[in-house]
Amino acid sequence: MAFVASEPFITRQLNRLSRHTTWAQTTAAFWLIGALALGSIGAAGLGAARHYSAAQASTSLDWLGMSRERLDLLRSVEDMEQDLAAGKSPAAAVAGYVERRDRQVAKLRELEVDDGEIARAADATIGAANAVPAPENPSTFGVHVSALLISVQGGALARQTPLEGELAFPDNLMVELARLQAMSAMLMSLRDAAPSDDMLMLIGSANASSLFPIQGPVGTAFTPEAVPEQFRVELEQWLDSEDTHAVTNGVETVLKSTSLEGLTVQSLNDLHTSVNRSIVTLTGLSQAALAAIGQDLEGQIENSATSGSRWLYTSVGLAVAVAVVMTLRQNRMRQAAVDLRLAASTDGLTGLSNRGHLEAYVCALRERDSEVVLMHVDLDHFKPVNDTYGHAVGDRVLQLAAERLREVAFEYDGLAARLGGDEFVVVFSVLDSADVERVSQRLVDSLISYSVGGLDITVGASIGVARGNDTLHELLIDADLALYQAKRTGRGQAATFQDEAAAFVDFVRQEVTEGRVQAVFQPQFSLRDGRCVGAEVYARLVDRNGTLLQADEWMGVVEWMGWTAKLFEHLVTAVAAEVAAAGNLPPKLWINVSPSDLVRPGGGDWVLSNLRRLGLPPDSVGIELTNPESITDLTALACALHEVRSAGYGVALDDFGRLNAPLGHLRDLPVSRVKLDKGLVGQVTPEMLPSAWIVRALSDLARQLRIEVVAEGVSSGHQLELLAKLGIPTAQGYLLGLPGGLERLPLGMNLRQLVGVSLDDLERRASGGLIAPTSSNPGDPTYGNDRRTIVRNGDDRRLRTDGEAPAAGA
Repeated sequence: MAFVASEPFITRQLNRLSRHTTWAQTTAAFWLIGALALGSIGAAGLGAARHYSAAQASTSLDWLGMSRERLDLLRSVEDMEQDLAAGKSPAAAVAGYVERRDRQVAKLRELEVDDGEIARAADATIGAANAVPAPENPSTFGVHVSALLISVQGGALARQTPLEGELAFPDNLMVELARLQAMSAMLMSLRDAAPSDDMLMLIGSANASSLFPIQGPVGTAFTPEAVPEQFRVELEQWLDSEDTHAVTNGVETVLKSTSLEGLTVQSLNDLHTSVNRSIVTLTGLSQAALAAIGQDLEGQIENSATSGSRWLYTSVGLAVAVAVVMTLRQNRMRQAAVDLRLAASTDGLTGLSNRGHLEAYVCALRERDSEVVLMHVDLDHFKPVNDTYGHAVGDRVLQLAAERLREVAFEYDGLAARLGGDEFVVVFSVLDSADVERVSQRLVDSLISYSVGGLDITVGASIGVARGNDTLHELLIDADLALYQAKRTGRGQAATFQDEAAAFVDFVRQEVTEGRVQAVFQPQFSLRDGRCVGAEVYARLVDRNGTLLQADEWMGVVEWMGWTAKLFEHLVTAVAAEVAAAGNLPPKLWINVSPSDLVRPGGGDWVLSNLRRLGLPPDSVGIELTNPESITDLTALACALHEVRSAGYGVALDDFGRLNAPLGHLRDLPVSRVKLDKGLVGQVTPEMLPSAWIVRALSDLARQLRIEVVAEGVSSGHQLELLAKLGIPTAQGYLLGLPGGLERLPLGMNLRQLVGVSLDDLERRASGGLIAPTSSNPGDPTYGNDRRTIVRNGDDRRLRTDGEAPAAGA
């Protein structure tokens, strides 16, 4: 009952243990089970062999007990003969023998165990012991004859022992002892009575008996291997003694005589004395052999039984170990199957459903309901968390976000899944518009802040919502478009898919696919002398109304589609066409490229092959790395940039000084130029001295590293003046020139005219000639239709010749 009560506990513990014993399902566990099973079988075999040996020894010990009783029987016969020799009457001698015999018979009855052979041997010994005359009026001759017969039968029984080797040594001694006692009885009968024909016939028949011949040399029953080591010396001494030789010779003489003539009473007495001394010697030797061998057998039984039990316990223990390991293996394999099914349907880090399970769930919802609501959740500022605090903190943020998503999904009978990275999906059945807005806003609010290890982390999330009865793939496309719209309009909010957004994405996809990309160029000026030292190339799309669309309106769609490399190739094609058609070129062209396209295999060769299509010297072309905070594989990027620099092309790092742009990029990447972020440049005012100090520090750092510095996004003359004083050599911005055609780039400009002027002032003073409409004359310098077109006095593709020196700075 106790085991039954504890069995569930044992099962639970084994199941719990199997979760942590991954080795149980390996090949090593299989071999361990085999080894333990073989060990258990071997131990069981050894235990059984030991117990069989103990049983055999016990049987031998029982036979040894039978030998001991036979020895006592022979001693009783000898005592009966000694009683006669001492003068007792035959009746008294027989009575004494009968009394001793009855005690021995009782002991023999105790030996009648389950072994039938021992029982039959006991019965035969009892039968031999009963061969005595009736105690009422026995004769001396009858007593001697009985002693002779009992001795002969006892010897014959001793010869029939199943014991072999040293174990048979006591029985071999009793064979000799029985012969001696038979000789003693024969001699006493010859001495006490006249020889008669009956006596001689009895002696002759005893001698002729094939079972127990009295005639022959003493000691013929012994072989060297059948004598224990401790008794060999004593036995050899007896065999070599004078008594043994006298008995051998004398008995042979008696047995050969037919009338006993020539035998004197003295000679018979002397022979009888030698026989008695030999009987005493063999009796003691038999008792000692029985005791020694019995003790050895008892020790062997104990040792074999103990060893056998130990081996059997070992076998049981190994069998239990086999059962435990097999149970662990079965549980682990069962658990592995469960884990495999779980891994096939859940995300390992967060425990949410994975894409496969999500697809099956959406399929089931489509069959059950008329509409499916899918919310694509993307954490807004997760990458900086990973970069700043490490992946452990980032993983914990993902787990906390998953818990919150799971909670909301459970409340509205939905399903939360992780697509990968920091992207999640929550799917619901039919929800009305109010519920959709309520749930999406709750998700946005719940995913703003996290507390991890004492750190208060703000991340936020944007959500794209799609509704319909489409497949998961189609719903994700719609939700991605809505998500893009949510991020484009400010992040930290939810947006629902609209058909207009899909139409715009189709437009961008078609334009990029067919290569309808235009290149515009924004000039960069030296703040020392006002010369145009280069131009940055921008990509533009033309909408159906003929308006140039700036990149920030559609670049997110291109990045979302993963077509930045294709856009770069089309942009290089457009630049090559402009370069072929232009007469004069700026000193250097800078073309934007995404770092993700460079870190792919062969990225360096890819960008070099495209740059060579321009047909320009390498020192007049460079690439600008956009979005430096998105760099993931710094080592691969550095290798690709080394190839570009080795070919002679320039490498610029865009948006330097932005919050998430690491300073370490200056050390790890082979850049030749950095462009200060327009957000940092915009704060360079006399009232914002800390920003000016940061710009000065960055400028000094870059100069020490022999890296050129460019300030982008300049929007006022005061910024030009301060940037020049801070040591910034080059600037660009809408104040200096809007992006336009390559043929409209000026060779230089008078920067003094811009001191004290801002971009807003220029727009307000359009009537003063500083702002030209898009319908300017073909000969006027224009910069395309980027919302406004600025025309500078003197920007006529040549340096001023009216005697006015170029500005040396502001």
